[in-house]
Amino acid sequence: MISVVIPNYNGAEVLEACLLCLARQTVSDFEVILVDNGSRDRSLELAARVRPDVRTLVFERNRGFAAAVNAGIRAARGRYVALLNNDVQVEPDWLEALVEALEADPLVFAAGPKMLLDPERHRINVVGIKLKPNAESGSIGAGQEDRGQYDRPGQVFGVSAGAALYRRDVFEDVGLFDEDFFAYLEDVDLSFRARLLGYRFRYAPRARAYHLKGWTTRKKMPSAFEIRLNARNVLLCQVKNLPAGAWQAHRARILGRHLELFFRHTVQRLYKGDARPYLTGKMEFLRMREAVLAKRRAVQAARRVPDEAITFWLGREVVVDGEETP
Repeated sequence: MISVVIPNYNGAEVLEACLLCLARQTVSDFEVILVDNGSRDRSLELAARVRPDVRTLVFERNRGFAAAVNAGIRAARGRYVALLNNDVQVEPDWLEALVEALEADPLVFAAGPKMLLDPERHRINVVGIKLKPNAESGSIGAGQEDRGQYDRPGQVFGVSAGAALYRRDVFEDVGLFDEDFFAYLEDVDLSFRARLLGYRFRYAPRARAYHLKGWTTRKKMPSAFEIRLNARNVLLCQVKNLPAGAWQAHRARILGRHLELFFRHTVQRLYKGDARPYLTGKMEFLRMREAVLAKRRAVQAARRVPDEAITFWLGREVVVDGEETP
């Protein structure tokens, strides 16, 4: 069986379409777990009407994406766990194609689809997580017109948690999503930790999903919220996970990128008076630094692969089947 976990926060406008897509899946043996993050709209009522068998977990307040999906993973009864954003719609063979990708290689922790934008379904949202040469993460294919350039399956550094399928038992080895992130980059952090333990991630282009990108934060959160969390979380992710060898080999690019972002979000924004969210995020990281360094020690002590297993991915996107990986 498969467990499909849907985190939800005031998502009544989009949730029905998401649930109806699941009703058309070619795979029938799955359960749906809706984790509600303190919604004040009619989300729960709508979910019960559209899918009466839905299992619901309800938080009294918004505890963030990571906490929501972790609760769903803990409650899951399936061998595999799919994470699906409430603002995503999927094709009928989405689950089937992702299951095939996992079953082809026992070392694959998770597989992700070709996620396109909605309503611009000719444009790509993400086909996987990449690491740039400066160790900053990015979305492979983001904004590109889909011309078939990502139609070959292969490995990626990591997968976006918006519509991916995971092996539930591997979470016991890798750990769940880090709830200190709250939202943004928690899937990059998970991908890093899994890679350091020797697990792989696959891109399955036959699985397709369509994302109303930014709907949740655009509709429900101020832009300052996103800026603050990204400013903080990029440091959380890199400090926890980047091996010393990767840092030494790429430190000029890494530091240069952080200085560029600092200039862009502070000096260039001072006259507008909106530098505060970025600086607040950095200050939050400084307050968390002792806990983050403790996590780094644990992550690096547990790793099973050499630095090259991470540095290989700096600057790479999809390594298609037939090409060598570490």
